[in-house]
Amino acid sequence: MSGSTQVAAWDFLVRRDDLRTVEARPAEPAAGIGLGRGEVLLRIDRFAFTANNITYAVAKAADYWAFFPVAGDSCGRVWGRVPVWALGQVIASPDRAALVGARVFGYFPMSTHLVARPDRITKFGFVDGAAHRIGLPPVYNHYAFVGGGVGDADLEDREALLRPLFVASFLIDAFLADRGDFDARSILVSSASSKTAAGLAFLLQRRRPAGVEIVGLTSPRNDGFVRMLGCYDRVVAYGDIAAPADDGPAVFVDFAGSSELIAAVHQAFGMRLRHSCLVGATHWRDRSPVGKLPGPVPTFFFAPDHIRARVQAWTRYGFEVRFGASLRDFALASRAWLAIERRAGPEAVNAAYFDVLEGRASPGTGYLLSL
Repeated sequence: MSGSTQVAAWDFLVRRDDLRTVEARPAEPAAGIGLGRGEVLLRIDRFAFTANNITYAVAKAADYWAFFPVAGDSCGRVWGRVPVWALGQVIASPDRAALVGARVFGYFPMSTHLVARPDRITKFGFVDGAAHRIGLPPVYNHYAFVGGGVGDADLEDREALLRPLFVASFLIDAFLADRGDFDARSILVSSASSKTAAGLAFLLQRRRPAGVEIVGLTSPRNDGFVRMLGCYDRVVAYGDIAAPADDGPAVFVDFAGSSELIAAVHQAFGMRLRHSCLVGATHWRDRSPVGKLPGPVPTFFFAPDHIRARVQAWTRYGFEVRFGASLRDFALASRAWLAIERRAGPEAVNAAYFDVLEGRASPGTGYLLSL
């Protein structure tokens, strides 16, 4: 296929210093940009959008904005494209005809298209070898080949939506299991209504550590939903956090990122808190320095580092088999509580973006979007 193509293309841009300022902008491929040798053009069919993507926008541990810089942006620091996990298809290439038509799952921008440079191609997928992505966490540069879209379409959508969230759930559960759950008698999980937290609670219930209570911390608004999930032994409102005298040691897994909540848990449990794990930022508006706290220093859980460790311990094949089986179980279980909402077009993407950003999205809804 020719290396030049005419397509309608869009980017959904976000101000890096103000996540409430956005713009849907026609993108370069609409002008018929020519592809270079070794490059492919991918059409992004649908992408998941959750609170996890807001974490990418606010996280300091890695520069997630660097994956998909905005062409022509002033020093690359004004506008950005928030990374999303998506299903896409290779639609053009000047010299990679064998890849044209391939469907992939991987890390994409909030756009209609992506130009990539496939490298290290195997039967499982390829790595984007674009120069600007060298040195970035490699787990985000891999694109996995997926089937032809036949079979259980609802399950494929659920796995596409939950996969990037559940990988954190899976890794945290493995991390805790390796350490004997730090001999805790309770595992506190904040933002308990979030899909990543629910995934962790699902795995903990399935593993059922002896004598360990799984406690979901949530807002009063989501209390009923969290109880309905059925994977927490106890549900506690944020304003009611306390450590009963006989509770014993605890572990805190924080998906909220609220400085006030982190301080409340540390103050309540003090030295009985054996580990404090920072994962997400669903409460991104409440982030501020927490200062010195009683108990262990909160430690950021950087999933790419843990993936590398698991692959070394289990091999890539072993990791994929274990993760894939657990993901499928969770995706099937999600049919009891998760409704997939599909939206298309810049205005629909804009509305879903603000629903998630402002915390208006129902925890029982999952967005699959396309521009």
